[in-house]
Amino acid sequence: FPDRNHPVTPKCSLFNCKIMARPATKEVKLRSGFYIEVRQKGAPKGIKIRRDTYAEIQRAIKQYENAYSVHYIGEVRKGKVQPAK
Repeated sequence: FPDRNHPVTPKCSLFNCKIMARPATKEVKLRSGFYIEVRQKGAPKGIKIRRDTYAEIQRAIKQYENAYSVHYIGEVRKGKVQPAK
């Protein structure tokens, strides 16, 4: 049954109420900047961290490298990763 506080509408009866939908599967567009991926050591997935300049990303690498596994992704322009120099 749906939550007692949830109102019953014509599209939502007591027996077919769907409050949550499936998450979007659209690919995330990356903003322009420099990216690193930070993950727990041994973890299969991590999070991406963006900085505006190469100097800032170097500082972020030094900050996270002791506690995490850090992978430099590169520079992103117009949603595409540029080859490393």
